[in-house]
Amino acid sequence: MAGQVLLAIFFSLCLSASGQAAVGTYVTADDIRMANDAALKAEAACVSGSSMTIDDYDTARAQLVDASANNILRTIMTEAATQEEMTTLVTERLPSAMIGAAAPLIMFFILLIFYTFCCCWTACPFCKCCRCCARLRQIPFLAKLLFLLMIGGFVLALVIVSSLSTRGYAKATEGFDVTNCAAAKMVNATFQGQADPYFLGLIPVLTIFDELQGSLAAGSTFITSLTGILDNTKEITDAVAVAKANVDLLANMLADSSNIEPTGTLHECIGCAALSTTLAQVGTALTTGTAQALSSARVEVNNQLSGSSLENLRSSMGIATAPLVELKTTVKNAFEPFVSDTIMEQISDQLAANGTVASVFMIGLALVLAACAMISIIMWMCQEKSSSDRGQPVYYKRVHRCACCTWCCGCYYTMLAFFLGGLLTILAVPLSSFCLILEDISSDLLHSIAAPMNLNLTGPEGDMMGSMIDQCIGNATGNPRLLDLISVPDANGNTVTMYDLLVGQTKDQIASQFDQIGTSMNTGGASIATSDDFVLLKNMLSTIALDTMMLPKSSYDWAGDANYQDMLANSDMAPYIASTAACADNVVPTGFGLTGEGTTQKGITSFLSTLSPTYAASTISRSNCASDFTCKTSAQLGATDYAACEAAKKFMDLKFAIRSQTIFKCRRFTVSSVPCTVQFMAQVGGTWTGDCKEADGTFTEVTYDCIRLSCRINDTAAMKSFSRGDLPTFVALVQAYSGLLDLVFARVDSSTSSALSQIQVNLKNLLDVNFLDKIATVGNGVTCGFMGTTYRDVVNGLCYGGVWGIKAVASSYTACAVLTLFLASGKW
Repeated sequence: MAGQVLLAIFFSLCLSASGQAAVGTYVTADDIRMANDAALKAEAACVSGSSMTIDDYDTARAQLVDASANNILRTIMTEAATQEEMTTLVTERLPSAMIGAAAPLIMFFILLIFYTFCCCWTACPFCKCCRCCARLRQIPFLAKLLFLLMIGGFVLALVIVSSLSTRGYAKATEGFDVTNCAAAKMVNATFQGQADPYFLGLIPVLTIFDELQGSLAAGSTFITSLTGILDNTKEITDAVAVAKANVDLLANMLADSSNIEPTGTLHECIGCAALSTTLAQVGTALTTGTAQALSSARVEVNNQLSGSSLENLRSSMGIATAPLVELKTTVKNAFEPFVSDTIMEQISDQLAANGTVASVFMIGLALVLAACAMISIIMWMCQEKSSSDRGQPVYYKRVHRCACCTWCCGCYYTMLAFFLGGLLTILAVPLSSFCLILEDISSDLLHSIAAPMNLNLTGPEGDMMGSMIDQCIGNATGNPRLLDLISVPDANGNTVTMYDLLVGQTKDQIASQFDQIGTSMNTGGASIATSDDFVLLKNMLSTIALDTMMLPKSSYDWAGDANYQDMLANSDMAPYIASTAACADNVVPTGFGLTGEGTTQKGITSFLSTLSPTYAASTISRSNCASDFTCKTSAQLGATDYAACEAAKKFMDLKFAIRSQTIFKCRRFTVSSVPCTVQFMAQVGGTWTGDCKEADGTFTEVTYDCIRLSCRINDTAAMKSFSRGDLPTFVALVQAYSGLLDLVFARVDSSTSSALSQIQVNLKNLLDVNFLDKIATVGNGVTCGFMGTTYRDVVNGLCYGGVWGIKAVASSYTACAVLTLFLASGKW
C-alpha cells in the first residue's frame, strides 16, 4: 500500500511538472479518461496476478508450435503479397490446418455412428445369443489376473489424465488474469508513466510538447519576453564584437610581414613579437571572459530560438509528436477492451468456475467408470459355488450387466471427451499461431508481413517503426530513449535524432553557454579593462616605441656581406651593427619580458656622433635623423678606416630607408568604403556611434600604406596627424592603440555590468521555466523500456497461460477419450 501511494505521488509530480494533464492538441478528454480507468484497472486486476513463471519455456513453446500447425498464420501472412491474397490463403489453408488438428472431433462423429448401430444391435432381444461373452469360456485365472491388472492400469491412467485438465484450467485462468493485469499496466504506464524502468508517460510528454509549441509560437508570452531581453542586451554582443575586431586588427598589423621585416632594410621588429604575445593573451582573456560568455549565451539563444531555427524547431517537434501520438492511439485501440470492458475478467471467472465444474465432472465420470470396470472385472474373476447337474462353475449373473454399463457409459464419456477436446484443439490452432507472431515480433518479421497488412514500412518512417519494435518491445532488459529512435531534419537539412536536436543541439548548447558565464566569473572576474593582461598590454603599447625595437636582423651574415663587413672591423663602428632604428638612444623597458631589459641601446644620432668628425668630413641633412655624410679621404683615414666609413655610409642608408620609405602596412576599418577608426566612438542617448560596424554588424578591414591618419594619443584630447608611411607613422599608430583599446574595453565592461543580471538571471530563468527544464524532462523521460516488460507479461499470460492452458485441457480430454475407448473395448 505504501508503495502504491508513493507511485501515485510520483505520477502526480510528473503531471504537475507538465502543468497538469489537460486536454490539448495531442491529449484528448478520452485519453485522460482511459488513463484514469487504466490506473484503477491495474490496481484491481493485479491483485490476482501480475506475472507468471514459465517452468520449461522450450517445451512450452514447442507445444505452441505443434498446436499452431507450424505457425500457419505467419506462413500465410509471409507468403501473401496483398491483403486480398492473404484472405484467399486463409480461406484455403486455415480450414485444412484446423481439420488436421480436428482428429478428436472426427473420432467423436465416428464413435457416434458406430455406437448408434452397436448399441441397437446389443439391445435387441433376438440378438441376445450373439452378444459377446454370452457363452461360457474356460479362461485360466492367471489370464484373468493379467486382464485385471491391464484394466487397472487403464483406470489409473484415466483418473490421472482426467485430473490434468484441472491444471490446464488453472493455468488458463492464471494466464488470463496475468494478461488482464499486464494490459492494464501497459496502458497505465504508457499513458501516465512509471518509476522503474523510468518513463514519464505519453500524456505528460505530449502535454509538454503542446506547451513547448505554444511557447515557441510567434507572439507568445515566452517569445515576447525572450525577444525583449535579447534586444535589451544586444549591446554586450556589439561591445564584444567591436573589442574583438580591434584586437584582431592590431594583431594582424603586428603580424604583417611588411612590418616584421621591412622590405630592403635588413631590419626586424623585435618588439612586434612581444606585443603580439601579450595581445594574444588579451584576446584569449576576451574570448574566455564574462563579456564573451554573456554574448555567446545571448547569441546562442538568439540563433536557436529565432528566425528559421525557431520554425525548424517547432516543425521538428511536430514531427516528433507524430509517432508518439501514433503510439498512444495504437495502445489505446489495442488495449481499450482490456481497460474499458470486463471481457478478460469474464473469461477468467468462467474458467475458474466452469472449468472447475468441468474438471470435477470429468474426473467424477472417470471415477464412476473406473469403479464400474473394476467391479465387473472382479465379479468376472470370481464364481459362485457349483450347484448344477453338470458340475460347471456358475458366474455371477450381474457381470454382463456391469460390463454393459461400463461399455455404455464409456462410450458416452469417450464421445464427450473427443468432442470437447476436438473443439478446444481447433480453437488452439489460430490462437497459438497468433501467439507465436506476438512473441516473435521484430522489424524483420514486420517487414515480411507488411504487404498483406497494408503497412508502409518504406523510408525513414518505416525505419523508425522497426527500431521502436526492436529496441522497445524486443529489448526486455534496457531502457532506451524513445527520442533516439525518432529521426528529424535539423536546420541544415541533415537527419538527426530528436534527442540530439532537442537536447544535444538545443538544450545542451544553450546550457553550456550559461555555464561558461559562471566559469568566467570564477576565473577572471567581470572586468576586462582592469585585468592584468590588458593593463600589461596598455603599458607596453604606451611605453615601447617600436622603432627602438627595430634592430638589424640578428640572423643576417653581416660579416659575410662585402657592403658591411669592413664596418665590423672598426671598433668604433662595430657596436652600431646592433643599433636601433630610433633616432635617440633608449633604455630597454623592464617588466615586459624584452631581451636586454634595462640595457641602453644605441640610436641613429649616436651613430652619427661617432662618425663625425672622426670619420666624416661633412654631414648632409635629410628628412629624418639618418643624415647622409661624406667620408674623409683614404689618405686622411687610411685604407681600413676609409673602407669602414664607406660601409657605415651604406648602413646609414638602411636606417634612412626604414625611417623614410613607405614600406610599412597599416590596418583600418572602412564603413561603406569610408575609412573609420574607433577613436571617435561615443555613446549618444544610449546608442553607440562611430564603432566602425557595417550596416549588417560586420567589420571590413583593409590594409593600406601608413599615411594620413589622425588619432588620439593615449586617450588624450590631443590629435596628431601622420602624413607619411614611414616608421614613425607606424610607431605612433601602434602606440595610439593604447588609448583605442582602452576605449573599446571600457565599453565592454560597461556593457557587461548592465547585461550580467539580465542574461545570467532573467534570461536564464525565463529559458529554464519555459524551455530548458521541459526539454530536459522530455529528453530523459521519453523511454520505452517499460514496453518490453509489460509486453512480455501480456504474451506470457495470453499465450503461455491462457492458450497453453486451453491446449492442455484439450490434450487431457483427448487422452481421456483414448483411454476410455480402450477401457470400453476391454469390456466388449
